[in-house]
Amino acid sequence: MSAACVLVNPGHPIAQAILSRGMMEGVVFHAPPAAMSELVKKYASVLAAFPSALQAYDVHNSTMDYLQIEGEAPQITIPVDARHMIIGTGPVDGSLKTNACHVRLHDLLPPLPNSNDERMFLSWMKASRDNGTPMLEQRPRYWCDVNDVVPAIIELLKGETEATVYNLAGRRTWTMEATWGEFDTLFQRTNAGKTGRFEFEHLEAKGIPSVAVVEVGAVEQTRQRPSLTTTHAFLEAKTGEGWRPTTPLRRSLMVVIANLDEAYSS
Repeated sequence: MSAACVLVNPGHPIAQAILSRGMMEGVVFHAPPAAMSELVKKYASVLAAFPSALQAYDVHNSTMDYLQIEGEAPQITIPVDARHMIIGTGPVDGSLKTNACHVRLHDLLPPLPNSNDERMFLSWMKASRDNGTPMLEQRPRYWCDVNDVVPAIIELLKGETEATVYNLAGRRTWTMEATWGEFDTLFQRTNAGKTGRFEFEHLEAKGIPSVAVVEVGAVEQTRQRPSLTTTHAFLEAKTGEGWRPTTPLRRSLMVVIANLDEAYSS
């Protein structure tokens, strides 16, 4: 039987990314009637192949899971006894809710609009354009691409989740200095490509950054990286592979630069 998901916040970027891919993977989505016209128009090509994948929400039934974005005003009231998934960023703020699994996104790329990370990357673009160096945080990051996150969330929607926390974060530790070095190189090449003013350093092969996979249960990482044990165990049982994000940081940063350049260029 197909998984049934009610979109409580259908306009949020994460909800729309889940909708776009989930419709092609057998999930039937229910959206507020007021949002249907815009969604049907936006996803017309997918709906042509999967016409029953998006339906107007009418009444609750026991097969439905409600997908809620933390901090967003709900467009649908979630029944008290309904199963639901709450997606938020960073650590859980407060106690866990019953009948809910809590999906936590850490260091997501591209960053969400108007988030602190989006503002940080905007400041990095200015610093790189001015051949400067921005102020860098000292805490490490565990960058994770939306193209790895969304399939994992869809598997959670299709499976039997528990009322617990499922963290989604990269398995590798990135210092901000290393992240800035990758970002600056890519932005300089992007600017050179737009102007046609390539210098030797723009064309020089920098090599592939060293990659060291961190074991999910590594003791030395438990104080820094969010625990991936619950997520890994669930996905390993579902897919046989566990939580193994594969998108390279450079590819993620290229999308970050392209998105910000399009959104904020004058």
